[in-house]
Amino acid sequence: MRKIRFGFLVFGLISIPSMDLQAQGPAVPAFTASTVPPVVSDPKKIVAVANGASINQLALDRALDRFPEEKRPEMRQEVLDFLVDNILIEQYLVQIKIEVMQKDLASRISAMTEEAKKEGKEFSKILMELKLDEVELRQHLTAELRWEKFLEKQSTPMVLRQMFEGNKDFFDGTTVRARHILLNTKEGSSPEIAKEVAVGIRADLEKEVGAGLAKLPTGTDNLTREKMRMQLLDQAFAKQAVEKSICPSKAQGGDVGFFAREGAMIEPFSKAAFALQPYQLSDPVMTQFGCHLILPLEKKPGKEVKLDEVKEEVKEYYSEKLREHLATHLRKSAKIQMTQAPAAVPPATTPTSPVKPMGGQ
Repeated sequence: MRKIRFGFLVFGLISIPSMDLQAQGPAVPAFTASTVPPVVSDPKKIVAVANGASINQLALDRALDRFPEEKRPEMRQEVLDFLVDNILIEQYLVQIKIEVMQKDLASRISAMTEEAKKEGKEFSKILMELKLDEVELRQHLTAELRWEKFLEKQSTPMVLRQMFEGNKDFFDGTTVRARHILLNTKEGSSPEIAKEVAVGIRADLEKEVGAGLAKLPTGTDNLTREKMRMQLLDQAFAKQAVEKSICPSKAQGGDVGFFAREGAMIEPFSKAAFALQPYQLSDPVMTQFGCHLILPLEKKPGKEVKLDEVKEEVKEYYSEKLREHLATHLRKSAKIQMTQAPAAVPPATTPTSPVKPMGGQ
């Protein structure tokens, strides 16, 4: 299973790790609504408005089509938030006069048409499948090209070097194996209650391990004590996971196997697991799935890599974080209105997991 990803313009959904790009990202001035004409849409089908620009139901459906039908209700808000961010960022880039040349737009469309021919497809049919007309396509591609130009200006060699040096786990293939206990924060529970339960479980684990260590003979050397501590904690954690976790991994004592820093787990979970040492208990970690206690078991170092070998990956990573930085700051002064989601029949209850849902590229 992989993290959700879409294209930046039409579908996009970037994971949101907490990383401060203040020193690397551009200053974000207050938005001036008069600089960008609102997008005209059928008022009856508008699902959100951001600084006067509307998102209609078709645009939302187009994005949700990339998910299995049963997943669409739960993904609606997340996708809609991303589409709003797209609008805010495009408005900002227009405001700071990032220009797109018509020849560049024509070249991009020509390249897409040629690619379709190579695959034996008609470009017009592809647009129909994507629920796009030519006008919308030009709007999306113009915004995409505008972002690419902006990114080129921001991603200087120094910025990319800093991003690489500060986040090598993302690029060198380092993996971590961990157990976790997932506590419900829905269906009558709450994040606050789940955190209290998690803190209680952690205290019980520490007490049980302490009691086990107390049985060791006086004078036991530190290495032996540490091996016993790890064994006791692993066993106690696995038992608690079987009894109290709501994740399917409970069947394996909460063991989710090895995973890379990015791409397999949702960001708060992955960030916490990689920040800990093996057999170091986490504090409660909140995600969209609930409240987690995490116990890393092993860390496999990745291979030594140089910036030149992964430069494109570093640039893509920086692009995601830069986009997050902009969207976060633009939302502070934006005027955003969203409609309520239509009532839907609740889906059958399914186990939850920190593993990224299927979808995207």
